[in-house]
Amino acid sequence: MKKGFSLVELLVALAIFGLLAAAILSGLLGIFRVNRSAGAEARAVVVAKDYLERARRAGTYSGTTLRLPSFTQTGGFKVAVRAGGRLSPSQPVSLRDCLGSPTTGYTCSVSCAQGASTVACSLLAVELTLEGSGRTYTFYREWRP
Repeated sequence: MKKGFSLVELLVALAIFGLLAAAILSGLLGIFRVNRSAGAEARAVVVAKDYLERARRAGTYSGTTLRLPSFTQTGGFKVAVRAGGRLSPSQPVSLRDCLGSPTTGYTCSVSCAQGASTVACSLLAVELTLEGSGRTYTFYREWRP
């Protein structure tokens, strides 16, 4: 009787090993994709939280013009800012695009209608959209000026 494995036994063992390795590798690649996506989402949350809090503290609202600060960081995201206002929480908000850039800050036209006249709003709203890594993240903050 010979000691060792036959060629068929070796081929079967290699086939089983190959199938297991492929399954494990595909699972690992899925984990890496989820991790990368979660990292981008966490980065977007940090950028948005930092900016929207600074916008609330450092933004100035005079007449119908809301001036928002520049970004300290964009996290590599493409940025879009919209703003609007309303007189009371029960009214809808109509958001309009703001002019500017992340490096210079933004100027937004924000006004509210009271009857036939235009007045300053008692609530300001800013919508921040961050686009990058194949995803779009939208954040919203509202405050009293």
